[in-house]
Amino acid sequence: MDALLEKGKEKGSSKKPMEEAKRFLQEIKDCKEKKYPSTGQGWDYRFEGKDKVGSALVYRQGIIHMAFFKISEEERAGQMSGYKRRRVYRI
Repeated sequence: MDALLEKGKEKGSSKKPMEEAKRFLQEIKDCKEKKYPSTGQGWDYRFEGKDKVGSALVYRQGIIHMAFFKISEEERAGQMSGYKRRRVYRI
């Protein structure tokens, strides 16, 4: 949805997206990691850095899903909702 809303808005788009992607991957290496038992199978990893957050679902030493996002200082103030609250929004 965000991509659709941002379509057509050129805000400083880079001419070197591969270099930006590599830099982003380097920066997420510095994130602090916390490990929790998953509500289903495997482990839920949470990552937090200076201006990045992420999560990963790991099962039997394999990454099932992983996502990282760049965040602003305003976005950092909030926290992820708990499982019981999030499940209300499932389809």
